[in-house]
Amino acid sequence: MTDLGVNWSIGQEEALGGVKCTWWADDMYLGAVVVLTALPAAAAPDSVVDAAQCVENNCEATMLTSQGWYSMVTFGSLTSDDPAIIQGLLTQAAERGDALPQPVVPQATASTWSRPPIACADLAELLTPPDGSPITLVVENMADSSLLAPLYATLGNFCTFSMPSSDPESLGVELMFSVTVVPGGAVAFDDGVIRGKGVPVQIANGEAAEVVMPFVAEGNMGIFATDGTNTVAVAAPHELAPTEFTWVAEQLIDALAP
Repeated sequence: MTDLGVNWSIGQEEALGGVKCTWWADDMYLGAVVVLTALPAAAAPDSVVDAAQCVENNCEATMLTSQGWYSMVTFGSLTSDDPAIIQGLLTQAAERGDALPQPVVPQATASTWSRPPIACADLAELLTPPDGSPITLVVENMADSSLLAPLYATLGNFCTFSMPSSDPESLGVELMFSVTVVPGGAVAFDDGVIRGKGVPVQIANGEAAEVVMPFVAEGNMGIFATDGTNTVAVAAPHELAPTEFTWVAEQLIDALAP
């Protein structure tokens, strides 16, 4: 397996003193993918339990040691559905992680947005499209039934919103876009812009770039923005230019400012 270098970070793990690694089999597209997230143990909520489970070829495992909180996902057509396999991989990762210097959760500054992350429904209330149309749908993508639900809740919600198209020829069509807000995520901004092949974009209240979004499969284009401390990632609809969604970043940066 090889490191999937295109799966860059928007700062979710780094803001908590952690790291995310993604590897995939280089002999078949999405044949096997392994995603490891390692965070300081101090970042783990009480709901974290040591466990592993598989549903067909999709497996999850999580483990908490005195030093680190380790979580892993494996999927793909070549992936085993035996929980013992992912458990063994995660145990190896935890042993190596615990052999490294003790990680720490970075201290929040006065300009860091609030934690825990804001719920998707509350983020929707902060957004008003330029044409005044309503945000008509809110979808929170991470299932509560997942073993890694505490991890997803800690890292921040990946929220998908819908609004009516303003194009007269597309009346009745809903435009879908996704948003992730990361308190303290600017620690990864410069690297994310480089690895996402970013093109600078003008916004009124920070820095931004048009980038390829960091999804494991083909990512669509989006806007990656920062106020200097925090980050916002906006995945735009395939049919529209990402620059048509700079208003999302600007409004959230203004609304979430301490």
